[in-house]
Amino acid sequence: MPGFFTIGPMATPPRPRDHKFAERRAELGEAALTTLAELGYARTSLREIAQNSEFSHGVLHYYFTDKLDLILCSVRQYKARCVKRYDEVTASATSFDELLDGFVTALGDTLRDEAPLHRLWYDLRAQSLFEQAFREGGRNDAVERAAGRFSTCRLAGCGETATAGTGGVAPRSGSAA
Repeated sequence: MPGFFTIGPMATPPRPRDHKFAERRAELGEAALTTLAELGYARTSLREIAQNSEFSHGVLHYYFTDKLDLILCSVRQYKARCVKRYDEVTASATSFDELLDGFVTALGDTLRDEAPLHRLWYDLRAQSLFEQAFREGGRNDAVERAAGRFSTCRLAGCGETATAGTGGVAPRSGSAA
């Protein structure tokens, strides 16, 4: 059967529907973040999000059950992006001062570069008083890692050399380990 088996470069297999669905949700999540940062939680509706994006109101309903579902998706996406900044600081710091300076710098960059989104977190925090879904999840692994690293450095008196058993940093000379 000629043509049944083809030798040569293979065509890229089509992406699974799940991947395309996740991609579209991510795009809609970004559109929601932009609108929420601009208008705040109370003034943002699915219609506003649709008007500020390339998608229709109906498309939003296809991918999300309601405004809350879309906002929670947006928040998870943004938190995942933010966490990477702080994970890099946590991983590369070899002293308490480096860790502290890195966190202050990363936070300052976020405040300067993403001020509307930073204000949004305060808006959503206030909304969490009324919406249980915003309270669920609380702290995340990156926050726990950072807090543990700060504690380890502060208690052990981190030095400049990384060592196993002390959270990746060595105690300062003359301090109790």
